[in-house]
Amino acid sequence: MSEIHSFKEYLKENFENQLYDKMNDYVRQNPDRACRDCEEVDYPEEAEVSDFDIKYTSVDDAPGERITFIVVVDAELEVVQEGRHHYRESVSAGQWLKLDCRADLTSKGLQNLEVDDVSVYSEYDRKKHGILTDHMVPVIYGSELEDVAEDFLRRHYPEALSKPMKVDPHELAEKMGLKIKEAHLTKTCTVFGQMCFKDSDFEYYDTDEQKFKTMPVEAGTILLDPNVFFMRNLGSVNNTIVHECVHWDKHKKFFELQSLFNPEARSIRCQVTESLNRKNERTEYEWME
Repeated sequence: MSEIHSFKEYLKENFENQLYDKMNDYVRQNPDRACRDCEEVDYPEEAEVSDFDIKYTSVDDAPGERITFIVVVDAELEVVQEGRHHYRESVSAGQWLKLDCRADLTSKGLQNLEVDDVSVYSEYDRKKHGILTDHMVPVIYGSELEDVAEDFLRRHYPEALSKPMKVDPHELAEKMGLKIKEAHLTKTCTVFGQMCFKDSDFEYYDTDEQKFKTMPVEAGTILLDPNVFFMRNLGSVNNTIVHECVHWDKHKKFFELQSLFNPEARSIRCQVTESLNRKNERTEYEWME
């Protein structure tokens, strides 16, 4: 995928009018609240939004298509207030506002968007845990890994939490409704596995005819290179299957978002060896890995 698109970008292109209407209703009905702490305003009588810019979004991570999120905007307000000598004057003021929203993120786009609340933004509103990045990639801190793993097992393999046992990767995939299909993903086995997020034709290497071909693959299919068995061991095979299962659980929303901009966004490939950039230079794909 040549370019990664953000959720903020998608909202700007598709929902600016709806967000504006909700903000403007709030500002018109609550000029005192909306102009709180605005240095330019003393006694607001009327107010409306003249322009705004989305600064950032914060999206809660949850299973399924449903998402809840906040949108923080820098709004330009036109305010009418009582001025000196009891005449009315119009002034401009800047105010950051927060919109609490919910919607369904599907292959058809963001559906059923609802704005539940609008308020003046406070630094206390910034969320730090359990969120997705602006590209819909989960933010998971090192201290949260055990809790995340426990949550994953509780939803997909709960018996492993009741007594010590090995997780059967094939059984895990089946429980998650995923299929496993073997295919030579590259000519030299540089890719162990591939999670397919949408129905599409995927390229594979035909070792008999020694050329690349395409085959239809359904969404929710794990493509596994059979050479992994020979180049590594069974443990690597099992790890690859579980790895792809986690991709399906944690990164499906990322691909739903990207496919709204680029129909070719369909899968993530897991390299045999990875060369990660320094922490502050990693791409969204490297963070997912």
